[in-house]
Formats: sequence, structure tokens, C-alpha cells
Amino acid sequence: MSVMYDYNDKKRGKNPEIFYRAMQNMPGLDVMGFDCSDFFDLKLREQNNARLIRIVKETSPDVLFYISFKDIISSDTLQYIKNNTKTTTINWFNDDQWNYDRFSKTWCWNFDYCTTTYKAAIPKYHAMGYKNIILTQWGASPGTFPKLDTPFKYDVSFVGQDYGDREEILDKIQANRIKVARFGYGWKLSRFKKKWNKRFKRFPIIQFNSGRVSHEEMVTIFNQSKINLNFSASSVGNMPDQIKARNFEVPCCGGFLLTGNAPHLEDFYEVGKEVVCYNSMEDMTDKIRYYLAHEDERNKIAAAGYERTIKDHTYEKRFRDIFSQIKLKKTI
Repeated sequence: MSVMYDYNDKKRGKNPEIFYRAMQNMPGLDVMGFDCSDFFDLKLREQNNARLIRIVKETSPDVLFYISFKDIISSDTLQYIKNNTKTTTINWFNDDQWNYDRFSKTWCWNFDYCTTTYKAAIPKYHAMGYKNIILTQWGASPGTFPKLDTPFKYDVSFVGQDYGDREEILDKIQANRIKVARFGYGWKLSRFKKKWNKRFKRFPIIQFNSGRVSHEEMVTIFNQSKINLNFSASSVGNMPDQIKARNFEVPCCGGFLLTGNAPHLEDFYEVGKEVVCYNSMEDMTDKIRYYLAHEDERNKIAAAGYERTIKDHTYEKRFRDIFSQIKLKKTI
């Protein structure tokens, strides 16, 4: 179950349905999608909750897999499905670095199982008595993040929303005469053009998009960038840095990833050989210059990151691991 549009906002474009498409590619699974978009309409919420219960009763799925987006499906509905049907319910939590105390620790009780991408949250769940918590992680699948082998178009790019200190960081890189293309929701082209054209008339800002890029456009950017940047800071201030989907999506496309460090990233990639991490603004700038100048080394790391992702970090593998832990009887 998911919502059709990013953050349920049509202006931000459709979700690429990454999880759904990965499950569709798994032999032995019959997958049915359920769009929760209408649940945001309070006038329709009661009948939509009733519709979900009716569909579960009629189809008797082995598993109901849900990605929490606020509490749009009522607790009563989830509890009913959990306690009165044979369907095993699973919820995916992906921001427990900051969302555990706000949401996850109370919402998890509505499900037979929950997953978390935050290793430090596991003992918290256990301490409060919730034992069916499964540690997993973001990933990427070549079906949705393909390696295109296209020519490079950008020296450095960043794809993501404009929030926190991201503008300040990219401005500082730009001030070092390093060309950075910015893509994503919230960036405002006119503001950057005015500021940077005034300071550096011979070196204007390269900002190509002031809105959310489509999934296909994002994949193309990953493939066309010599260096793809990723920030590990949480969207909520003063919270632990976190591993993000981007850590896997860029290598899956065969791209070179320069990322902020995050706890346990080394459990997934060999840092320095499969991905590269920076530890400060100065370190980031130095590494950008170094890897732009050392193409063979950069390409070797990108190739190793790609091979590791395809081998160990696809969503198909993630879901096989999850379904194995809940002892799903279907052969997958």
C-alpha cells in the first residue's frame, strides 16, 4: 500500500512505485497494489478504511505490506486486519532516527511485523516489548535504477530537495569554481542566477531544474554525472545522520557516489573502494577536485559500487530476507 504521488502532492509528480515494482519481479509472488491517496480526504476516510478491510477479506493476501505515511489508515482498521484475518501485516519504517519517538513506537503495535532501517532503534523496540522488529535497509533495483552507459554531461550533480544547510553547502562548492548542477523540489533558479551572476559573471550557477525531476530524469542525471553528491543529514535538525536510499540508487546506476558518512554505512559498502565519503566541507571540496582529476580511479570505484549493489543490495534481496524472517510460505 502506498500513495500515488510524492507526499500525496500531484505537483511533485508520481511515485515510481519502487517497492511494488521490485516485488512484481520476484518469482512466486502475486502482487496487488493499493493506492491510499484518497485516505487523505477526511470525508472519504471512513468508507476507504471499510473498502480496505473488504478487499483484504475478499482476496485473503498472505501479506499486507505498508509504508507508513502519517496515520491516514486508522489504527482500528489495521488492528482489525491484524487480529481478524489470516493476512500478515508488515510496516516499513525508514526514518526512525527522528521518527521513532514521534510516531513509530506507538504505531508499530498495529502490525504483526515492522521493519526499520535504523540499527540503533532495534533495542528501543525490544525494551518496550515489541519483538517483531526486523532490521533492513534501503536498496535499489536495476529495473528501476538502470545503468545506461551514457556520456557524462555534468561534473558534479545533486538531486534532492532544498532544505536545511544544503544551499549553503552547494554555494560553497560553487564558490570554489566547481560546477554543481542542482535538481529537485524547492530550488529557485531566479534567486541563484541573480546571486551568482553578480559575483562571478564568468562562472554562473548551473541550475537546471527548479522543481521535482521525474524518476526517469533522475536516473539519467545519475548516469550522466561524473560525481553524484549525497547528504546524510536528517531532514529534522539535530538528529543522527542516516543512510538514505540515494546511497544505493546512485551505485545501482553505475554512478560514482560522494556521500556524507553515516553510522553503519561501512556494513554495506567498502568506503574508499566502492563509494567515497567526506567528513567536512573542506574534505568534500578536496575529494571533488581529486576525483574529477583522476578519471580511472573514479571509474574503478563506480564499477565496484555497481557490482556490490547488484550482488547484495537490491530490493528483491531485501524482501526475500524480510519474508524469510516472517516465514512466508510462498516460494520466492
